Amino acid sequence: FTQEKLFLFYCLSQSALVRSLLRPYENRAWGQSNWLLLRFWLGDGYAYRDSRQPSIWQGGNQPIQMGLCRSRAKNETHTGLLHHIAPANPSRHFQKLIGQKLQEDEPFATAFLNSVLSQLNWAFSEFILLLQEIQNTAHRQENAVFEPKQLKICSMCFELTVSLMRCLEMVITVAPEIFQEPSRSNSDLILNRVCQLISQVLSRVTVPPGCFQFIVDMCSSDLNSVTHFPIISAALGILLALLRSEIDTDRNPQKVTRITRALLTDPSFQFANLEFALGEIKTPILQQAEIPRGNFDPQTRAHIDPLTNDVRVAVPSTSSKRIRADPPIIKFALSDYPTHVTPEEIDEVRRLIEMLRLKQSLLSDITLPSEDSLCPICCAKPITVIFTPCKHQSCSNCIMQHLMNSKVCFYCKTLIKTIETNEGTVIYNNNEYTSAPTFYEI
Repeated sequence: FTQEKLFLFYCLSQSALVRSLLRPYENRAWGQSNWLLLRFWLGDGYAYRDSRQPSIWQGGNQPIQMGLCRSRAKNETHTGLLHHIAPANPSRHFQKLIGQKLQEDEPFATAFLNSVLSQLNWAFSEFILLLQEIQNTAHRQENAVFEPKQLKICSMCFELTVSLMRCLEMVITVAPEIFQEPSRSNSDLILNRVCQLISQVLSRVTVPPGCFQFIVDMCSSDLNSVTHFPIISAALGILLALLRSEIDTDRNPQKVTRITRALLTDPSFQFANLEFALGEIKTPILQQAEIPRGNFDPQTRAHIDPLTNDVRVAVPSTSSKRIRADPPIIKFALSDYPTHVTPEEIDEVRRLIEMLRLKQSLLSDITLPSEDSLCPICCAKPITVIFTPCKHQSCSNCIMQHLMNSKVCFYCKTLIKTIETNEGTVIYNNNEYTSAPTFYEI
């Protein structure tokens, strides 16, 4: 009897720990919680066998010469932090508990994923903004000296981005039903956000030239953690987790699944961004200025706050898409890191690209919206909904994402009563709305 009670207490304690770790990453110090979740995952993620990233700046290209290093410097010492030196020891037991909790409690899972995606959006937006500031300063001033604090904040935002992406990879792997089952109320919204996020991250850190490649080429000791490998491998891990069942079973696809459609129809998606990971680009590339950036573009920061989505009307680009004529200089390939990436994992990326190309050939029914009908928030998807009482408009994804954090209009801050489609169907009704007349109802 005593043993049964002890076992029950043991199980309840584990469940309480998991629930505490999965509380939304808002209004609390979530960094340590995220680190604990990664300890359960380290060793099972894609090319995620060691939290310390590899370096190929140690002389030679043989595996024995490509040991672990926290920096590009040959004699760099360790920081000594546990999450930098602790060996991989993934916990399948806690992964199972996390998956069960997220699948059983849909509102809880939605709140957690919304907070992770919001924090990831914020961290990557801040990181790109800092990169552009550093690049602009370097272009204006020869031999520019940068504030150590600025560089450390930039490095911290990068590490936060990668750690949140690894957390997302684990969630998709242990609880795939959250994204695969369309019957779940917020499945489509979360799926579209993940696909948009990964497409935009890859478009920023892969095909050069760009601020990311510029910073990597600086070889600054204060930015030693900012390299291609950790963020590209994390992004690939998320895509492979999302599309695992299709890659393994759908050899001759006859239809496009909702997950593949969400990825292929995202305006920021380019096959060249995936090919970059293999060190070869065979697909025509859009010019950097022509790639839709969504909330990750610092040039739109005057219009959109990446965390709260408070906005003013952004102006969509009216120029036609232009293809780059010059081939990019590629300085990265997964095969350069044999200590961290296996040949089987590299082959998975090739199979992913092949599968997506086959699915893309089935998307002949997709038509692109005109510039005038684009949502003024994301400048990517067509306007499909109207807010009442203020009558402002956006695409359904933007407003439904916004409603997870706020109930007021993007533009005028009026409390939203309902969200209606262009056909008049009500898809959202605010139960907190009061009957007091507003400016638009007087």
